Amino acid sequence: MTLKEDTPQWRIILSHEWDNATQERREEICNGLNLSAGTVRRWIRGEGNPKSRQTLVKLEELIPEMSQALRKEFSSFFIDSHDTLIRSVAPVYDRVLQVFNDTEQSRVLSTITEIVLDAMVKHVDIEQLGLVAILGQLKHDPKQNVEYLQFYAWSGHGTGAWFEDQAIKDYQVDALSVSGQSVKRGLPIYYSRDRELGRGASLACVEQINSAAAFPILRHGRIAGSVFVAAAVPNFFTRLKRDTISLYMQMMSLAFNDTDFIAREQIRLSNDTQESIRLAYNHLLDQFEREHPDMSRKHLQRLAREYEA
Repeated sequence: MTLKEDTPQWRIILSHEWDNATQERREEICNGLNLSAGTVRRWIRGEGNPKSRQTLVKLEELIPEMSQALRKEFSSFFIDSHDTLIRSVAPVYDRVLQVFNDTEQSRVLSTITEIVLDAMVKHVDIEQLGLVAILGQLKHDPKQNVEYLQFYAWSGHGTGAWFEDQAIKDYQVDALSVSGQSVKRGLPIYYSRDRELGRGASLACVEQINSAAAFPILRHGRIAGSVFVAAAVPNFFTRLKRDTISLYMQMMSLAFNDTDFIAREQIRLSNDTQESIRLAYNHLLDQFEREHPDMSRKHLQRLAREYEA
């Protein structure tokens, strides 16, 4: 469809999406907005606008690339969203601060992770569509002088039957791929099966994952790890959901000591997935060996495998 030179950016993006969409995709947009194809075409031609915040939010969810343009054009509809978001997470932040101040150091990581990830998945997936979040802590291997991501099975939190049916270990390959990118860049990474949002990431392991993201855990520009978040539906990570998860990641940073954070330019992340998994396993084995010096090696190996799973 030919557009005028002064056409707003959001109409240009919508026009491009519509013109290149299959009939099935057009029906998805119309059904999601609960509007006719004629209404969408009138928007593209400049003969009308979305008239409610609910419609704009849904449009943002259906076509994430439009988010910035929509918020610029219809800023009055979004003006109170950030303040509302801050208020909604305040009770969780209060709990995290209490743990940070009152809990013995050895339990801070697991306790804050439990509070933050449990609250986060329930907050961003209130419809129970299916979401899982797993913590990956950045570790250093002195023998090979590389860093790797240690994913903790106990940190896995999720919503919906989709999460309940999966073993945490099934996500490890995808988590390493997407989280590795976020650690290397020091930025959140977003990926969808039908629309790549973060180059270099791939989803290969679990077929039910249709959207994925990874959020680095930062403090003063240094990185302690990343939280891998996977969703059962495509295009899950809307602007509002990203902003929400980012607030929870600020809370997650309180779970770590200053010494857990590594400057990004010093990180030499292992690029080999199987090697990263092996390093993580060996780290667990060494940890259990220190904690249980009288236990046999065979028993320790079984313990590490069970912990990993």
